[in-house]
Amino acid sequence: MPIPDEEMARLCRPVFGEALDPKTRASIAAQLEGVAATNRVLLPRLTLQAEPEGHAALLRRVRRDG
Repeated sequence: MPIPDEEMARLCRPVFGEALDPKTRASIAAQLEGVAATNRVLLPRLTLQAEPEGHAALLRRVRRDG
């Protein structure tokens, strides 16, 4: 789900202490959306039975599985 620019501006201000330009906010939002998408794929697999080799093995599988 895309993060609206106004929301990114609100979230970035306390972290960076200044207003970031729209291009930078869009870049940060795209990275956060990518992390969220990866988490949605990984969450169903996060059990010891599903992956005894741990989180790193899950990340390798996501890269292979798409």
